[in-house]
Amino acid sequence: MKVPATEFAKNFGRYQSEAAHEVIEVTSHDRTAGYYVSARDFDEFLKFKAHMRKIIRAGELTDATTELIRSSTMSERHNALNALLDD
Repeated sequence: MKVPATEFAKNFGRYQSEAAHEVIEVTSHDRTAGYYVSARDFDEFLKFKAHMRKIIRAGELTDATTELIRSSTMSERHNALNALLDD
């Protein structure tokens, strides 16, 4: 549902109830200003966001982090694989 901000403000109670069923897109001057969602949907979003992976590009790594990765080895039970890294 898409609603102008003035309409949303005037009828907040109505849209608060509607948010239990669907996301409310609030617009201002024909541009999206934000979204109004139920507390349940927002909690689910926070849980999802907490489990998202953070992507770091190789070029963004510090020299110290790059060296830690370069010098890392697996446990001794994987010595055969560690030997492959030495090649």
